[in-house]
Parts: sequence; C-alpha cells; structure tokens
Amino acid sequence: MLEKEIWPWLKRNTNEDFHWQRIETSTAAGVPDMNVCYRPSGLEFWIEGKVIIGKRVMRFRHPLQPLQHAWITKRIHYGGTVKIFALHEDGEWGAVWDGRQSEALLTEGPSVKPRLLFRRPLDKIALIATLTSRR
Repeated sequence: MLEKEIWPWLKRNTNEDFHWQRIETSTAAGVPDMNVCYRPSGLEFWIEGKVIIGKRVMRFRHPLQPLQHAWITKRIHYGGTVKIFALHEDGEWGAVWDGRQSEALLTEGPSVKPRLLFRRPLDKIALIATLTSRR
C-alpha cells in the first residue's frame, strides 16, 4: 500500500455523493492530499492520507510533518474540517482521525486513538459518517 493508492481506495469505498479533488503541490507546504465536497450537506473538508507500517510497533511510512500540523491547525482555527486517513500497508484495516488530533499524531504517530478504526469487511456507513462529521 502506497499513499498514492489512498485516493482511489476512498473513491471506491464511498459513493457518488462525494466530489474528490486530489491535490498535488510542491509550492504550498503542508497542504493535505485531498479536498472533498459532500453533496447532501455541502460540507467541504480536507484529507491528509497516510500509510501505517509495522505490526507490533506501528508508525506512519511518512510521518505527519510540522508544516502539515500547522496547516491543519490554521484551517481548523478558521472553521474548516480536516481528517487524517490512514490504511495499514497490508490493506486489511485503517483509521480516521480528526484534524484536532494532529498535534498528538505528530508526536505519537498512529498509536493515538482514532475517531474510527475499521477492518475488513468495511462498514461504509460508519466510514462515511466519520468522514462527513465536523469532528
């Protein structure tokens, strides 16, 4: 599992009510990987994608960076919504954290208790509810 595989995974495992925009930027440090708009509510939010590696001791393949935490914190301060979404490298499970948890994720990595921890088979209703909540 690579970080670039998270975007298509999310598109496959949500529904047509989501408008996804993958963000590729080298000029704006810290900007999350995806911008999303959810049609039923009009909620617009951002997702930073991560891959979790390891079994007994887990970590992010590419840890959350201080500039990412700073961007997430500023966006939330202005009323925005940000999620950190991660899949384990084996593809069997994943987690979603609220952006307000980014400081803890910066220092503790994926050991921080997520808003949603999921395994196969995926509960798509729980995933969608977590992604589209303001927290």
